Amino acid sequence: MLAWSGAVVAIRREEAAQAAVLPMLAVVASIALFGTWMIDDAGIVWSYARNIASGRGSVAYAGGPVGEGFSDPLWMFMLAGLESVGLRADLGSKALGLVFGGLGVALVPFLARSENNEDRLLVSMALATHAGWAMWAASGLETALFGALLVATTVAARAEHPSLAGLLAALACVTRPEGPLLAVGALIAGRAPMRTLLAPAFAVLAWHGVRWQIFGLLWPLPAYAKLHPDLPHALAGLWYVFGSFAPVGALVAVGAVVTPADRRRELALDLAPLGAVVVFCALSGGDWMRHGRFVVPVVPFVIAAFLPQVRAWAGGGVSGAAMVALVLVPQLAEGWLAVQAPPLPIQVQARQGDVLRRIGRSACGDSFPLVASPDIGGLLWVHPELRVVDLGGLTEPELVGVDPLEYWPERLSERPMHALYLHGDWPERTGLDDATMRHAGYLRVCRRGAHARSPTMWVHRRCDLGLVGSDLEVVEAWCRDGAR
Repeated sequence: MLAWSGAVVAIRREEAAQAAVLPMLAVVASIALFGTWMIDDAGIVWSYARNIASGRGSVAYAGGPVGEGFSDPLWMFMLAGLESVGLRADLGSKALGLVFGGLGVALVPFLARSENNEDRLLVSMALATHAGWAMWAASGLETALFGALLVATTVAARAEHPSLAGLLAALACVTRPEGPLLAVGALIAGRAPMRTLLAPAFAVLAWHGVRWQIFGLLWPLPAYAKLHPDLPHALAGLWYVFGSFAPVGALVAVGAVVTPADRRRELALDLAPLGAVVVFCALSGGDWMRHGRFVVPVVPFVIAAFLPQVRAWAGGGVSGAAMVALVLVPQLAEGWLAVQAPPLPIQVQARQGDVLRRIGRSACGDSFPLVASPDIGGLLWVHPELRVVDLGGLTEPELVGVDPLEYWPERLSERPMHALYLHGDWPERTGLDDATMRHAGYLRVCRRGAHARSPTMWVHRRCDLGLVGSDLEVVEAWCRDGAR
C-alpha cells in the first residue's frame, strides 16, 4: 500500500513538473522580449550598491551626501553582495529579475482555490505573459523579488508553515517602503495566525532603528520625495490603480460578477494584498512609470482569485476557452505596447549624462563636474566621475521637509552647478524657469522641442570657457536630434 501511495505521489510530481515547463518557458520568453532594456531608476540602486561594496558608504557618488537614496534595501544589499565579489550590479539585477520572475510564476498556482490542473496551468500562463510582471522583472528593479516574496508568504501560510511565512513576510517588509502593509495583506490572504506577525514586526522595527541611527530619518529619501497624503494625490493614486489594472480589467470585471455570493468573503480575504496596494497608492499618488510598478506585485493574487472563477462559470470546451481568451487578450496587447516603448531606458539618460559631462569638462574645465537632473540613474551608473544632484530629491537629504520651489533657486545661486538638465514640467516643479536660470547666471545651451516620444528638454551651463572639438560635436548632435 505504501509503495502504491509513493508511486502515485511520484507520478503527480512528474505531472506537476511537466505542467510547469510551459509557464517557465513563457516567462523567460516574455522577459527576454525586453532585451537589454532596463529602467533609469535602477541605476540609482546599482550605484549605491557599488559604493557600499567598495567601502565608500551609502552615497550615490564618491564624496556625495550620505543617505538612503534607494527604496529597496534588501534588493540593494543583494546587489552590493554581487558587487563585492566582482559581479556587476546591472547584470546581476537582470539575472535575479529572471529568477524571481520565474519563481512567482512557479508559485502562483498555489494561490488558486482550485485543484484543477488546467486552472493552475492557466493561472501560471496568465502571469507568465502579463506585461507588467515581465517588464518589471526585466527592469533592474526589485519588483519581481517583492512580488515573489508576497506570493511565497501566502503560500507558506496556507500550507500551515507560520514560521516560514513570517520569515518571508519579514523579508518583504525590508524590500519596499510599503512592504509592511503588503506583507500583512499577504498573511491575511494566507489566513496566517496572529503570532506570524512577530517576525515582520521585528524586521520593521530593527530596520527603522538602523535607519534612524545611520541617517537620522524614519523613512528612505524616496518616500519623503514621493509620499503626499492629500486629496489630489489620493485621487491620482486611485486613478493610477485603475489604469494599472486595465490589462486584467476584463478578468476582474467578469470574475467579480460571476463569483458566487458564498465565496465573496473568502475572495475579499484572498485579495487583501490588493487592498493594501490601493491604500499605498492613495498615499503616494501612484508612480510616474507606466505599466503599474506599484501594482504588479499583487497581480498574481488577482489572477489566481478570478481566472478559475471565470473558467468555471464559462464551462469547458470552446465557450470556456473563448472566455479565457477574451479576458486575457487585453494584457497581451499591453505586453506588445510595453515592448515597443518601455519607460525611460537607462541608455537614454546615460547619453544625456555624457552631454553634461562634456559641458562640465570643456566649458567649465572640471574633470569631475557637478551636474543636476531629475533623472539620474544613467548619470550615476555609467558616469561615476559625475557629481550628480537629483532635482527630484531621491538622493538629497537636504530636501526632506523643504519646499523645492524655494530650495532649488537658492541652492543653484549659492552653490552653482556646472550643468543642469530639465524636461517636461520640471521647471515649474523646481522653480527653475528660464528667468530664474538667467538671474542665477546660467546660460542655456539648447532647448529641444517636444515630439511624439519626448517632452521639451533644456540644458543649461554656468561656465563659459567654450565647447571645442568632439565635446562641441556631441553636444550639438544631442541638441539637434536627442537621445531617442
